[in-house]
Amino acid sequence: MEDPAPPQPLAEALALAVEHRRRTGDDAPVLAALQIVTDNASMLMDSVTVLLHRLGVAYKAIMNPVFRARRGPSGELLAIEPASDAPFGDGIDEIWIHVQLAESVDHAVGVRFFAKRGDTVLEGDDLAEVHARTDETAERAAAAVLAAYEIGDRAPADHGIVLDIVA
Repeated sequence: MEDPAPPQPLAEALALAVEHRRRTGDDAPVLAALQIVTDNASMLMDSVTVLLHRLGVAYKAIMNPVFRARRGPSGELLAIEPASDAPFGDGIDEIWIHVQLAESVDHAVGVRFFAKRGDTVLEGDDLAEVHARTDETAERAAAAVLAAYEIGDRAPADHGIVLDIVA
């Protein structure tokens, strides 16, 4: 499966970042990052940071701007503005989380998800891609990823962001 082209505003931002690095002579290594784009919800950042701590993932910085986005039927980005300045009201407020991971992260391992909760998938579609250093860890990770998916005839009921409160 080929990566789709980034939305135009994102492509422009990436081009500006590359140009800035060239112009300033910044030759520092580009580190791995975790990026999440989803509907904005309260306590989302707390959930992300708690999960990172629980998993022992070290990070250097987090940015989490909220944008008002207008998307097409297949999810393509049609328009985007900072949520507080958006001239259009028919979009959805999305949080774009960028977590700059610390160098302690093993960049050779991880999971790339192609389908999220509620997505329509067909038989034979790739759900995720697992990267691991050994066949054994790849098999364990793949089993855990598959166990996290439930495939049915209908989209799942919306359960909200918070599944449970632990006192």
